[in-house]
Amino acid sequence: MWSTQSLSAAGRSLSFYDSTMSPQSLWSRLPILVCVGAITATLLLWQALRIQEHERIAQTIGAVAASVKSEVSTRMDTRVLALVRMAQHWEHAGAPPQAQWEFEAELNLHQFPGYQAIIWVDSAFQARWLVSRDTSQTLQSLRGAFVQYAARALEAARDRDTVTMTRMVDPVLGGKGFMVWVPLVQEQNFEGFIVGVFAFQDLLDAILKNIAPGYAIALFDGAEEIYRRDSSGGQTEAEWSQQMIVDPYGVTWWVRVWPLPEELATKHSALPNVTLGAGLVMSVLLAWMVVLARTARTRAQDQEMTNQELNREMTMRQRLAEEVEKARTELELRVQERTAELAHANEDLRKENWERRRAEAVLARQAQELARSNSELEQFAYVASHDLQEPLRKILAFGDRLKIKHVQDLSNQGRDYLERMQAAAARMQALITDLLRLSRVMTRPQPFVSVDLSEVARTVVSDMEVRVQQLRGQVQIDQLPTIEADPMQVSQLLQNLIGNALKFHREGEPPIVKVWSKLLQKEEDEVQKDRLNLQFCQIWVEDNGIGFNEKYLDRIFEPFQRLHERGKYEGTGMGLAICQKIVERHRGEITARSTPGQGTTFIVTLPVQHPDTETTR
Repeated sequence: MWSTQSLSAAGRSLSFYDSTMSPQSLWSRLPILVCVGAITATLLLWQALRIQEHERIAQTIGAVAASVKSEVSTRMDTRVLALVRMAQHWEHAGAPPQAQWEFEAELNLHQFPGYQAIIWVDSAFQARWLVSRDTSQTLQSLRGAFVQYAARALEAARDRDTVTMTRMVDPVLGGKGFMVWVPLVQEQNFEGFIVGVFAFQDLLDAILKNIAPGYAIALFDGAEEIYRRDSSGGQTEAEWSQQMIVDPYGVTWWVRVWPLPEELATKHSALPNVTLGAGLVMSVLLAWMVVLARTARTRAQDQEMTNQELNREMTMRQRLAEEVEKARTELELRVQERTAELAHANEDLRKENWERRRAEAVLARQAQELARSNSELEQFAYVASHDLQEPLRKILAFGDRLKIKHVQDLSNQGRDYLERMQAAAARMQALITDLLRLSRVMTRPQPFVSVDLSEVARTVVSDMEVRVQQLRGQVQIDQLPTIEADPMQVSQLLQNLIGNALKFHREGEPPIVKVWSKLLQKEEDEVQKDRLNLQFCQIWVEDNGIGFNEKYLDRIFEPFQRLHERGKYEGTGMGLAICQKIVERHRGEITARSTPGQGTTFIVTLPVQHPDTETTR
């Protein structure tokens, strides 16, 4: 649970942190600061509500404990006063007949639950008369029980002439209890005691029967527990219990009261948690509003900067026009004979400027139209390729049904036609699939994240394990760096390059593919010149395959381009085109080195990190 001191310390640290930031840095972090501040205020309010609720529950428990204390004291006084009235009747009317005394004692036993017995003990401390709830109890069995308490009771009666209560004892009537000794003094003559014997459990059960429902109550004589109404305890008792002192007739008891879990649950309010949840939601909404405000402000600043640039450009053009006009005027003054020629030249110049501006506008529109056309073409390629999949699947499906169910009805030429049809449909499906992959490079990019190239390469090789085993080849992967990239596209890049190395192997010789990398130093990284001083790495994919003539280097990266016949090597000619698209999206370069019959090396240059503002393109 958050404490007020820890939240205050967090607020002071946050204030100090704010004071050390520049205005621009503070504005960029304002949503976080607002969110943290609102959450801090919410937690402080939540903590205050929890403390207030805790104090309220504690006050309620204190009031219940006071009520229990008052009830115990009052009911104890009532029972002791019953004994005192019996003693007063004895003192004023003299010793009553035994039957009358026993009748009065039985009335008290029935009227006041909690008594175990009422006894008359004479001045010699011998139990003479007994009225007990236990009919098997006899005077002979009780006479020895008063010896250890009689001396103290007699001393108290002589000194104070008042009631004496013993501490906890184990009387012969069974169970933990105590005794109340009321002295009998008639005309200065000591005639013994009226002794009330009480059992804690019965007495307190009767007193507290309908008192403080939903609360557990325990009574202690010193450190020893003498009564417990409910067996529950543990954490609830340790956290919520309150104690009161009950001191009847010189004996000190401690009353401990705490709520039961069910009762405590009714005392808790949902307001703190509702406040906490609502405050957190409001904090997030407030931070989001600040983000929106910051975005609007940034856009307004960008618009203002654009307007200023336009104004400067217009001012510059106006100044140039004025200078040209001034030069023209000076020239007219100096060479009047060439006025007509100069005017004609100026007219031609204005026309040329107008034509140039119109050409620039046309070029800008064409560039915009070209960008839009490329985007629409990519979207069209994706949609068209996706829609073409369905008829191709039907062609292949119905071709399979013809081959399975009606092949015996076809002639050899019909079966040949069917095989050619299915092969053509399969090639078309492969072309469409590769076209989809090519279009997804730009139409469905994923954010750049940290990618371990070693782990990606091992996953790719694991997926090709069956193919590698069939060719009895080897794929050796050195330690590759971790870069910021699109994980799916990097996996596709390595899969295409390693797949090409395995596919174009020399006949009769197992393919050996090596994948390694190196980080480029600044002096050897020519790609860095106009790229925000980024650090680059190179990924090398070498094989011992058939190789190719480097005069076809540009051609191999074009879509649907093949250097070999279709029947000799499978594929659509889209794999390297997809690789080039992926590398271009990552602001890198791809090239190859090869000699026919001596293998090929593909070199992919990629930035290790990208600017924070450009995680996707």
